[in-house]
Parts: sequence; C-alpha cells; structure tokens
Amino acid sequence: MKIGEKINCFRNERKLTIRELANLTSLSIGYISNLERDLTSPSLANLHTICQALEISLVELIMESQEEEKIIITRKDERKKMYYDEKEKIKYEALIRDKDKFDAYAVTLEAKTEFSNKAWEHNMDEFGVVIKGQLEVMVGEETYLLNEGDTVLVNKLVEHKHRNPINEKSISHWYFVK
Repeated sequence: MKIGEKINCFRNERKLTIRELANLTSLSIGYISNLERDLTSPSLANLHTICQALEISLVELIMESQEEEKIIITRKDERKKMYYDEKEKIKYEALIRDKDKFDAYAVTLEAKTEFSNKAWEHNMDEFGVVIKGQLEVMVGEETYLLNEGDTVLVNKLVEHKHRNPINEKSISHWYFVK
C-alpha cells in the first residue's frame, strides 16, 4: 500500500475528514487530498506533522504490515530506507519492523549536518544511543553533546532536534516503546 493510501486509511479509522486533518496539521485541504491520491510527494516534516495528528509513528506509516513473528531479523543491507536526502547527507533507516511493540531506526548524519531545522516532539518516550561520532541534542535553549556510547532519553511531547557538530560521520540508533 502506498503512503497516500495509508494516510487515507488511518484518517478514516479515526473518522476524520480531510478538512479536519488539514486543521490539525496546518496543511491545505488540496495538499492532503493530493497526498492521499499519491499525486504529490510529502516532505519528512509534513509526514511527521501528519503522523502526530493521526497519533501514529512514522515507522507505522511507512512500514509494510506483516504477520506476527517469533523473531524479527533485519540485515544491515535490507533496512527500509525511510528517508534519504543526498543533498543534505541524511539517512534515516528502520532497524526493526515491529510496529505494534516499538520502533527502532538508525540516523546517519554526515559531517556538520543537522537532521531538521525544526524541533520535533513524539507521542512516545524516545531513547537514543550514539553508535559512532558525536551528536548534539537540542531541547529548548539547552544543547547536550553526546559522544560515542552515550545515551539519551527524551520524554514524550518534549520538542527536540539533533545535529552532527563534527567533521566526521555520526550514527545514532533511536527507539520508541509503545
């Protein structure tokens, strides 16, 4: 199922009209209509806004549904690319595809790259660990520098953003428990 179809399904499950979703997201009715018909490609920021309004995770929207499995293995070269921006040198990949229990993803930021110029908040607590390099996590006016092996827990509904402050690649893994 394509992203637009999924947005339409989630919207209908919540008994929302396109107008109501537009009001919740501050996106236009026409844009949402075109998006649901897969006539336009959404930005990562717009997908995040829509997911918040629908109270779903980005992984839940992007991943294919699957039957319950006893064990889930995702090989490094088989990770679902959720977002890739070659120009801004950002890669966002799903680590585990289990939308009912938790979301896990890897964020790779090339040297001196900011993941988003907009602060994000989530409906779930978010746990991150720096796998390689360094990562700055900004919460309000505070900036926290994390080194390789450091972890961070960001409580739900706390706006935050992160960036790579150094001249080498930064890789971090992020987990949301539902």
